[in-house]
Parts: sequence; structure tokens; C-alpha cells
Amino acid sequence: MNLSSTGGIATSAYVAQLLARAQGAQTTATAAAGAGAGAATGTARTKAEEATQTVSSRLLASISTNRSFTASQQAVDKQSNALVADLKNAMAQAGVKLGGTVELSIDSASKLQVKGSDEDKAAIGAFLAADQSQPSLSARLASLASDANALSSSIQKTAAISQAARYSSTSNFLSAYGTLVQGQSATASVLSLSASSASFTYPGMLASRA
Repeated sequence: MNLSSTGGIATSAYVAQLLARAQGAQTTATAAAGAGAGAATGTARTKAEEATQTVSSRLLASISTNRSFTASQQAVDKQSNALVADLKNAMAQAGVKLGGTVELSIDSASKLQVKGSDEDKAAIGAFLAADQSQPSLSARLASLASDANALSSSIQKTAAISQAARYSSTSNFLSAYGTLVQGQSATASVLSLSASSASFTYPGMLASRA
């Protein structure tokens, strides 16, 4: 699945549009502030401040009315629910029984990582190695993780844009945005399995649903 075609405007393109809009606004506001500083009265400065508030309001309104994240998240949820169901059914048919919780994730080198007890890791490893489905369960997990991580990145960047627009002036918006992005989590998405439950989580998911 390619989330770039989900929900109308691509989530990554949407973030780029917001940043471009903010960068243009920063240039305009900086010039207006300079003109206001040299004015005999405070009228020009007041207009610059009003322009800054208008830009921030428009950015926030654009974020709040965008539906691409909702559609993309629904697509990821649908994909993860199908994978979890197929994974549980295949494990049941293969007689795989877990003693505890196992966490499956894809690292930055696109390699499958398994966390859990040695016995459970061995059982999952053997199960996935014997998997003959097409596409394989491991490949589906890798695709799901890629989509979820891309969505998470866009959600987190948009949250940073929102915070920067709300709490900083337009003239230092990009600086504030950069600081916020640097402080965000780079945690990978995780599929958790146990004998009684299964779930898929990814960074940005809670923030997007809060």
C-alpha cells in the first residue's frame, strides 16, 4: 500500500505545503516588522502583528480541517487489523503457542527484529521462516511498518507546525519548528503478540487520536 495516494492530498506533500506557506509568511512578516520598527507611529507595527496572528490562525485552521491523516490512519488500521488476524490464524494452524508477549518490528536496515523470551523468539522465527504465503507475513509487516512510520512522521511534523504556529511569532516560526522536530520520538512501529491478544502501535498514533 502506498499512503501517498490516500486521503486526497498526500500527507507528506501536505506537510511540505504547510512549511512553504509558513516560510513565505515568515519573509513577509519580517519585512513588515522592519517597516513597523522605523515608523513614526505604531500603526505599521500593529499591522505586522495582526498579519502574524492571521498567518498563524490560517495555518492552524488548515491543519484542523485536513482529512488526509484520518484517511491514512484508517488505511493503516485496516492493513494492521488484516495482518494481525491472518498472523493469529496462521500461528494457530501451525500450532505455535507463545508463553509471553513477543514484539515484532522492522529496524532502520529493513530487518525484522523480534523481542521476547528465547523460546518465543525461536518459535516465531521458525514459524516465519516456514511461512509460504504470498506476500509473506514478514513482507506484509515490513510494508505496514513503512506506511505507519511515514504517517507518523507526517503527523509529528504537523504537530510541530501547529505548536510553532500557536506559540511562536511568524518571524521565528521555522526555528521553533526545527527545534520541535528534533525533539520528537523516532520510535519504530511495533506489532505485539501474546497467547491472548495482538496489537499494532506506531509513534504519532496516540497524538493523532487524542
